[in-house]
Amino acid sequence: MKIENLVIYPIKSCGSISVDEMSLQEAGPAVIAHGFSVGDREWLLVDSSGKFLTQRELPKLATVSFEVNPRGLKVLLPNVGEVLLPAQPTGEQRIQATVWKSEVDSRLESESAHEAFSEFLERPVRIVRYDERSQRESSPVGSGVQVRFSDSQQLLVVNLKSLADLNSKLESKISWDRFRPNIVMEAETAWEEDSWNSLEVSGLPLESVKPCGRCVIITIDPKTGISPSREPLKVLSGFRKIGNSVNFGQYFRAREKGVIKVGDWVHAHKIG
Repeated sequence: MKIENLVIYPIKSCGSISVDEMSLQEAGPAVIAHGFSVGDREWLLVDSSGKFLTQRELPKLATVSFEVNPRGLKVLLPNVGEVLLPAQPTGEQRIQATVWKSEVDSRLESESAHEAFSEFLERPVRIVRYDERSQRESSPVGSGVQVRFSDSQQLLVVNLKSLADLNSKLESKISWDRFRPNIVMEAETAWEEDSWNSLEVSGLPLESVKPCGRCVIITIDPKTGISPSREPLKVLSGFRKIGNSVNFGQYFRAREKGVIKVGDWVHAHKIG
C-alpha cells in the first residue's frame, strides 16, 4: 500500500489541512510550516466551564478552515472574518480543559480569538491551546502515549477500499473526509484493516489500538456543516456494528518520532 493522503485538524472538530508530509511527534501528528509546528487537535473550543465543544452540538464548526502563514495559524470563520492564532503564544492565562474524562492544563488564547469564535457560534466560547506544559495520556490509561485534544488516540487510518464498499450500499456516495482520518490508504481488499496488528511506514512502526467507533459527526457534510440525512451511520450500523460501536477506520499510535509522506509505502502486519 501507499499513503494517498495525510491530514491534520488544527482545532478539534473544525476543518482540515491536507499536507504532503507529517511529523509524528510525542503527542501525535503535526505539520511543520514556516519554521513552527501546527499539531493535530492542538487547539480546542470550550464553554464557560472548560468543557470541550464539537460538531456533535455545533455542526457549523465543520466549515471553519485554515491557512498557515509565517505569523501563525490563520482561521477563516464564515460570515465573521479571520482570526490569527500566533505561532508563538503570547498570553500566560491557563485553565483546565475537559475532554471526555481528561482534565488538561491548557493555555488560553487571546480575547479577540474568543470574541471571533463566540460571534461565529452565537454563544460564549473560549479557545485553548495544548502546549509544552500540557499532559494527556491516550486511552487506556497506562499506555504511556501522549495525545493532544483528539478523542482518545493519535492517528486514525482509513482504507479507501472499505469506503468504496460502503458507498456501494449508499444512495449518495460520500468522500473519505466525512470520517476525519489522518492517514488515507488503499488496501487490497475492503475491511482488511480489521486484521492489522501494526503498520510500518518508511521504517516507522505504528501500533494498532482499536477500531474507531463512529458517531453522528459522520452524517455532517464538511463543506456545508449540515447533516442531510442519517447516512452513512444508518447503513454502517447494519453491517459494522459490534456491541454498541459502529466501526469505520482503525486507530493507531506512534511510539517513535519521525516523518511520513504522501506516497510512502506501507507494510501491514496482520493479527496471527
